[in-house]
Amino acid sequence: MMVPSHRRPVVMSERVEQARAPSSLSLAFPRFAERLFDAFFAKATPFDLGVCRLIVFGYAFYHYLGFSYGWGAYESSLYRPVGIYTLIPLPSASVIAVMAAVAKLGALFAFLGIGYRPAAIATALTLPYLIGIGNNFGKINHSENLLATAILILAFARAGDGLSVSAWWRRRQGGDEPAPSGAYRWPVRAIWLVIAGMYFSAGIAKLLHSGWEWALSDSFQLTLLRHHFTHSPPTLIGVWLANHPALCQGVALGALALELLCPLLLLGGRWTLVFGGGLMALQAGIYVALGVLFHAMIPVFSILVPWEWLWHRLPLAVRRFAAGAETTGRRAPQENTDR
Repeated sequence: MMVPSHRRPVVMSERVEQARAPSSLSLAFPRFAERLFDAFFAKATPFDLGVCRLIVFGYAFYHYLGFSYGWGAYESSLYRPVGIYTLIPLPSASVIAVMAAVAKLGALFAFLGIGYRPAAIATALTLPYLIGIGNNFGKINHSENLLATAILILAFARAGDGLSVSAWWRRRQGGDEPAPSGAYRWPVRAIWLVIAGMYFSAGIAKLLHSGWEWALSDSFQLTLLRHHFTHSPPTLIGVWLANHPALCQGVALGALALELLCPLLLLGGRWTLVFGGGLMALQAGIYVALGVLFHAMIPVFSILVPWEWLWHRLPLAVRRFAAGAETTGRRAPQENTDR
């Protein structure tokens, strides 16, 4: 049967238009890529990066100020090097003491923002190495990995351009404020990436080695009970939770889902509020139920907080609250008089 010729151009044109029309997936991917690029490299002021510098190097100086490294005394009997330490021999006690002094002094100057770049580099070349020495004696301590990585990232950042002595001196000399730049955003978001990568890899490891049974078995329940005897949880929530197996499995499944989805916090905004806040709640729950507190993670997690946004919004909220309280106080005597 012959097809009328006047129909053929219509059919062909429709096919051409369908081929040219972009699919929803092809439209969604560029928008996602653009949003992800902006999340890392959109222009930002030095404020959040300056707060990040104050928190990380301030904690490093305070926490490690009185810390002594006496690993040399145990080198012959207990030292079992891992990672890069298999390539580098353990320095002598005097060399370690010099490295510790450089790290502490560098952390102090980086915190103050005096000669930030050389101070941050000096800290990055010494402190992460000193932190890692303790992993070579039979147990891997993962609680300080985020801090060490954050120090390495900040060594390459222009974190001394805001909230620093150098910035104050520049303004005093009549210098211009640094213009917003992507250079002030990417270091903060790189630390976000490390946080998300650590938890995401933990979730993947659970699935690879245990599967969903990690959450749907009694594994988490037994962990809660064991930590009640091996640690000192501040509450008995872990014991109470262990007495409810179904709820225990639900909490474990939620924690696993959070680890697998936490890379979404890199998108910023509400995504960071939900998944970054969820990770903070997860760490708080680990301390409350298991008695395990990762001190060195606290300053790194605080980098997820939108400090500049709070700096501008919080005073306004306080003024509004004070104005509301004052208005309520004025209305109260009038109501009593009417009665």
